Formats: sequence, structure tokens, C-alpha cells
Amino acid sequence: MCRCLPHSILPPFYSGAMPLKYLSSLILILLIATTTHAQLGMQLGYNSATFQLENNDQYVGNEAISGISFGAFYRTQGRYVAIQPTLLYTQKGARNSGLSITRLRKYEFLRTRLNYLEVSVPVLGRVPLYKQEWWLAAGAGPYGALLKRARAIGKEYIAGGKLVEDYSIGDTNKDHFQKWDAGISFSGSITYFHMALGVSYDLGLMNISPRASQSIKNRNLSVHLMLLL
Repeated sequence: MCRCLPHSILPPFYSGAMPLKYLSSLILILLIATTTHAQLGMQLGYNSATFQLENNDQYVGNEAISGISFGAFYRTQGRYVAIQPTLLYTQKGARNSGLSITRLRKYEFLRTRLNYLEVSVPVLGRVPLYKQEWWLAAGAGPYGALLKRARAIGKEYIAGGKLVEDYSIGDTNKDHFQKWDAGISFSGSITYFHMALGVSYDLGLMNISPRASQSIKNRNLSVHLMLLL
């Protein structure tokens, strides 16, 4: 049985919108970054995502959920420094237990899935590990993300009824999630010729709710395989 989640208990967030020029600047950097050593690449990854909650009066527990990410990057590099603009479709969110709907209804869990189109521009330091065939890279840079879909899936404690609810996306108090997110992406990788194993951590700095009474920010750890073309 599918039940709808009342709007009044949906996660509230900050009402400010991410400036469009911020994401535009990141895309511009991705397009104009060129050096004598440049490579296009593809990546596929596994995500472990959660929220950072502040002033929280609705959620009990805050656990990670799994997701995927995939996309492309353009690596421009000198010998020891690289810039790697990256465009990804990535899944974030969290799993919360004991969410109280009313005094009479409680849910065993609520899993919130947020699907983003994300651009990041990490600056990486590079060092050779073995005969310049293996390279280690690590660094950080800004990211900006546009929320494309937000959905909640839950289960009732007693009746076992299933909840499936699509959240509205926007910048007003009537919406459930903000359409923009931004923060810092920390990343590292080990490269062997045209293959690489990478790891990244997105530290969200924006409150992704249209309401100021509660703060929720994205946290996401990703492990991914990379192919340099």
C-alpha cells in the first residue's frame, strides 16, 4: 500500500538559491582549460552518501545509502600539477530511521534519494610512484550541482505500508528541496597508463532546504574506476 508523506514533515531547508554564475564559471573553466598534455576520460563509481543534520527535530538516526555516479572528465596537466574538470550524474541522500509523521504513525525508515547533475573542478598534485608508469594524484576544488530528482521511500512500523513520494524542487517555502547544491570536492587517484582508481569526498556547504529553521547538507564518499581515452 502506497502512502503519501505530508508536506508539513518534509525536510525544510534554506531558501537562498545558488547563483547561476557560480555554475556557469565552473562550466567555462571546463571548456577553456587546455595544455599541451590533455586527456578526455570516463568514470563510473559507487557512492556512499548521507546528510549532516542541524537543528533536527524530525529525524531519528542518520545512515548512509548507496548510489552510483557516472560521467566524463577532461584532465589537463603539467608534469606535477593537473586540473580535472568533471561532469557527473550522481546520487546522494540518506537513510533515516524512526521518522515521526504524527503521534499515531511512525515509519521504520525513510530513504531519501537525490539525483544531481554535478560539475567539479579539482586541482591535483601528481607524483610518480614507480618508473613513471604509476602516478599518485590528490587535491581539491569546488563543485556545483543541479538537483534533477528527489524521492523518498519509507516503510511503516506497524502496518508495514510502503511510502513512495516525489519531492518538489525549488526555492520557495512550499518546496521540499533546493535545486542547487555547492561545496568542496576532495579527490585522489592512482593511475597506470590509461586506467585509474579514484576516490572523492563531496563536502556540501549549502543548506539544501528552502527553509531556514533546519539545516541539511550533503556528504558523499565515492570510489570510481576511470578510463583515460
